[in-house]
Amino acid sequence: MPIVCFRVNNAIMKKILVLVFFIPAFSFSQSAKKLQRIDSVLTYLNQRQLFNGTVLVGEKGKILYEKAFGIANPQTQEPLTTNSAFNLASVSKQFYTMMIMILKEQGKLNYDDRVQKYLPSFPYATITIRHLMNQTSGLPEYFDIAAGQMNLLDTLNNEIMLALLAEKKPALVFQPGEQWQYCNTNYTTLASVLEKVSGTTADRFFQQHIAGPLKLKNTYVYHLQLKSYPPSRVFGLQFENQKPILNDLVRFDGIVGDGNVYSSVEDLYKWDQALYTDKLVKKATFQEAITPGKLNNGEATKYGYGWGIVEPGKIVSHTGGWVGFGTIIIRYIDKNQTIILLDNSSNFPSSWIGKKHLGRKANHPYQQLI
Repeated sequence: MPIVCFRVNNAIMKKILVLVFFIPAFSFSQSAKKLQRIDSVLTYLNQRQLFNGTVLVGEKGKILYEKAFGIANPQTQEPLTTNSAFNLASVSKQFYTMMIMILKEQGKLNYDDRVQKYLPSFPYATITIRHLMNQTSGLPEYFDIAAGQMNLLDTLNNEIMLALLAEKKPALVFQPGEQWQYCNTNYTTLASVLEKVSGTTADRFFQQHIAGPLKLKNTYVYHLQLKSYPPSRVFGLQFENQKPILNDLVRFDGIVGDGNVYSSVEDLYKWDQALYTDKLVKKATFQEAITPGKLNNGEATKYGYGWGIVEPGKIVSHTGGWVGFGTIIIRYIDKNQTIILLDNSSNFPSSWIGKKHLGRKANHPYQQLI
């Protein structure tokens, strides 16, 4: 997958980052002027084909601002709504760790179990489930491994990826727990553990244990090996000569774990609010997900289980970028404030924002598409 090239100049970039993403924790409800400025900037960007998506700002369970800008499908010109379901890219990771937390509470696994306990062909004996969730396993990126083994008609899935790891046995980048490095292979492997332990597919487990209980009507797992998709699905696009064309799923998108959860801003806010409760797992169980992981030497990282830790106990976030999609959720958890932005225009600079929020360096081109 090529790196997305963003066409936003520095002045516009500064406006969208300052006004939308780096809003300091204050009472949104007491600053209607700030919300009006956000609307003005997003309208400006949309009119210039620099933003096509949906936005929601919430505080203490109340939606203060939500709006849709642009189209959901470049072929049909169907307009976006706040119920339109975007590919969340790496924002999907928080849902996969939640499913692992559910399995832990069911007594079916432990975080420090070795992956080989559930996936015997996995060629790395000391990597644990916790290493996968915390991004400290040392696994290499699966894009590099798979790309050289696929032809143009292949669609990658988790079973094929596990088989490739078992066959190729690529060297670890570092020994498990010695360093932190963002790697999508951690989460494709995590999804394989989920399916093995649960005895069902990720999309079915997701519907039964997350989307169903929370009544998320426009949130689901979708990938290219599924025969159909719900009508709320948004397609990635890009603008060429001022006309929208498809920039959507590719041959890697039969795989799950690192992405391919779809959701709307309204459903994501329901999800966000549920994380303050014990509707899915106990509060103490989820608290560990938003606590910095630790390396073997005791040093804390800036990542929990599918969440970037901006300020422990105060701010957590995650971004995502894949094909035409750019996504971000920022949670001011000490004040119950939330910002969600979903874009399908290929213009959203999720990699830059991700590095700013998660404090990481993108050492590999694909890590910029988190």
